[in-house]
Amino acid sequence: MHWSRRALFGVVLAAGLAAPAAQAFPHIEAALAVEPSVASVGMTVNVTLSITNTGGDPMTLVNPFLSITAGDNLVSIVSNPWQSASAYLGPGIALSYTWTLIVLAQGTVNLTGWAAGYVNGNPTSFTSTAILVIPGPSSPPIRILNNRLRPGKTATVVLHGSPGKAVTLVVHDQAGRPLGPIGLGAVGLDAAGNGSFRFDGTVAGNRLATGVYWIVASGAVSAKAPVMVTK
Repeated sequence: MHWSRRALFGVVLAAGLAAPAAQAFPHIEAALAVEPSVASVGMTVNVTLSITNTGGDPMTLVNPFLSITAGDNLVSIVSNPWQSASAYLGPGIALSYTWTLIVLAQGTVNLTGWAAGYVNGNPTSFTSTAILVIPGPSSPPIRILNNRLRPGKTATVVLHGSPGKAVTLVVHDQAGRPLGPIGLGAVGLDAAGNGSFRFDGTVAGNRLATGVYWIVASGAVSAKAPVMVTK
């Protein structure tokens, strides 16, 4: 096992390290988020693991972990979350832990975060995954991260095209009929030609029915990618 970096209190950034399997405690949920989820070389990004207990049995001796399962050579850690001791996650409590990374090279970074501890005396963990994209010259013009949209979740539309130009995004049904634009206007691309937009499955304030749709880009990017809306 190759460990790329390690910190105290179980906070780990490691390549090729699989997260432990979680037991079924539906009142406890983990969510890993990367902000921004699309970055350029030299930028810093925050990776935040949130653990929420919506009610029920508490989780004790909570410690956060982070592993990089692909692309560990593309980023470097700047700071780790820190806690003086293992945490307690009672009913109605949410905990969050943030790692800061700096982007070193272009490519895709796959991240897995999890919190390990005890519920009812049983060792367990709760896991979530996220992706950081650092587009390069050979990057596809459009790509959708987390493209299976459940209620309350978002998909990230990643764009790569002419630097400084704008892209318009429109949702089409499977027959190719336009249903309406995403957002309030065009998405601007940065000096590296990168841009992104978070899509929550709604068009003109209405959630799309369950099914597969196309997100069609025009302007600085001319391409399309599918997204699935689920219950």
